[in-house]
Amino acid sequence: MLSENGGAFFAPRVLNIGVAVWRAFEVLVEAWRRGLVQDIVEELRRYEQGALHLFRRRDWEYIWSLVGRR
Repeated sequence: MLSENGGAFFAPRVLNIGVAVWRAFEVLVEAWRRGLVQDIVEELRRYEQGALHLFRRRDWEYIWSLVGRR
């Protein structure tokens, strides 16, 4: 399941059901890890602009720790 909804993200953990819920952030990072995305920072910025959704600071800090701050 793909969702930006916090309740949907944590519900499987609380209810103890085996459903994986990914946000767009996890999908894009996984695509980058598999070589499907060349510039993860640019892709995340493009997503933010197109979807009008801002990723959490913690998400950006994680990416910067992987690729270096830009």
